[in-house]
Amino acid sequence: MLRQELLKCKIYKINDASYDIHELSNNYYGIMILNHIEKAFSSQILSKSRSKFIVSGKGFEDLLDNFKVLKLDAPRVIKSKINK
Repeated sequence: MLRQELLKCKIYKINDASYDIHELSNNYYGIMILNHIEKAFSSQILSKSRSKFIVSGKGFEDLLDNFKVLKLDAPRVIKSKINK
């Protein structure tokens, strides 16, 4: 059930070098992934607030590695409407 919730999360592509991954904080596995990114790759975090968690392209690649470890498909990436 928790894994299904994680699969529902969407990633928002702001531009080629940054992604908003805040939806991961909506479930247990997602919070674990965000905590790992914060500890191991803090230099890849561009901005963090309650409604945003922006990572660099490298941070996004690290996120995808976490999904591979969990044997899950990569999350859907949606072009952000903010930067049109």
